[in-house]
Amino acid sequence: MNVSKMLTICSLAALMALGGVSCSDSKAPSPEDGTAAQATRAEQAAPASRDKIQAGLEEAGRKLVGMAAENVTPKKSRMTAAKRGKTYVAKYAEVDRSSMSVSMQPGKNGKYVGFIRYAENHYECTGKTKAAALKAQECSVVKTRRMTEMVQYDGRQWRY
Repeated sequence: MNVSKMLTICSLAALMALGGVSCSDSKAPSPEDGTAAQATRAEQAAPASRDKIQAGLEEAGRKLVGMAAENVTPKKSRMTAAKRGKTYVAKYAEVDRSSMSVSMQPGKNGKYVGFIRYAENHYECTGKTKAAALKAQECSVVKTRRMTEMVQYDGRQWRY
């Protein structure tokens, strides 16, 4: 490495160690800004309470169950129909959002493992014709899948 590259690297390291250089038009930091920054760092360093973590898990659960409800197939709006014997049977699935429950277990280093449970109901509608089966108002639940999603709390947020 030549001397000019070494000097450039050393000067950059010194600038970074001394607080860096600002190229923006922002005002110089005031002592009040330093106090606010220290408080923000202290809040980030302090572990979140178990109640806040539980509330975050419930929020993550609602989002995840909402995504499952949007992505379930076949949806009611796109039912599939097939002939079974002399009648037609239309099928679809829906996620029961009201069935959601959450629980969490402590892990290592302030991390948690969360369990989000919900039900996915599968329906069948019958009719004499394919169109009648697809437009049927009375459909019955033929299967309920109990789903469990595992999520991880990394110290700041729930990841799934």
